[in-house]
Amino acid sequence: SEPSIGIAATGSGNIGSFNAINNGTAPIVATIVVKPSANGCPGTEMTLKITVNPGPGAATSITGLTAVCAPQTGVVYAVPAPGIPRADTYVWTVPAGATIVGASNTSSITVNFADNASSGNITVKGIGCGEGKPYSIAVALTPLPEAAGMISGPQVFSRGTTGAVYTVPPITNASKYAWTVPTGATIRLGANTNSITVDFGSNAVEGNITVAGMNSCDKKGVVSLPLVLTIPDASFGLYPVPSNGIFTASITYPEETTFLIRIIGPGGKIIKEVKDAKTVSGGYKKVFDLLSPPPGVYYVVFVNGLFKEVRKILIVR
Repeated sequence: SEPSIGIAATGSGNIGSFNAINNGTAPIVATIVVKPSANGCPGTEMTLKITVNPGPGAATSITGLTAVCAPQTGVVYAVPAPGIPRADTYVWTVPAGATIVGASNTSSITVNFADNASSGNITVKGIGCGEGKPYSIAVALTPLPEAAGMISGPQVFSRGTTGAVYTVPPITNASKYAWTVPTGATIRLGANTNSITVDFGSNAVEGNITVAGMNSCDKKGVVSLPLVLTIPDASFGLYPVPSNGIFTASITYPEETTFLIRIIGPGGKIIKEVKDAKTVSGGYKKVFDLLSPPPGVYYVVFVNGLFKEVRKILIVR
């Protein structure tokens, strides 16, 4: 017999089961000669030929992306031509969260990576007369950011408010943050972080602030619930205008709060200041007497934690 197929060159008795071996690239023909005997008398010799075909060659290469941004579909992986030697079919494995779309037993596969796909190996081996040696490539997945949490920050603002801070808890898998703010509002600081500083212009309108995490592939996660921003119903008045230096300043505001009122003269000098202008029952009024001031344009500034309103008054003599 031919011993290279996995059985001994000689022996007696029955031939036990064995796995035929062919580590070459061409078929091997083994000849087994059986010489029977009984009671010392030889029988007719028999010859059996066994052909052992070689197994598939080793897989040695895979082409395709090794860095993937989830979710991503239609990613092709292939064994370069002419394929795995002597392979009749192929067996592929993919990482968790990845799915082979269409045929999975050929030299090329198409893979879809889900939102929750994990990094791992793409592996292939040939199947024919046995199994060939597998080959793998590592695929690094950049996952989609998780859903954004609740935004914290002031929900009431006034036009002209500056420095309002809004924050969302850090978002897993986010390398930057995508914020939206109402029309007329501007993100002054922290635009790509989880905490922003917002200024509200004179044309700012009520609206929503939202945020979503973004990964290094610029893919966005689930957007946060909106933080609704409103402008309180407030008004500020001066009368009479023009004035001879005696006039009334009024504030209408829906809740009790304290304003600072500052009167600034033509040269920028502070003429008067009231630090405890408290709105009670929705309003505040105070008569100011500037004591025969020089004529010109004066400014009255109303300030609290949300508002900074500036009104002009003309003083005439």
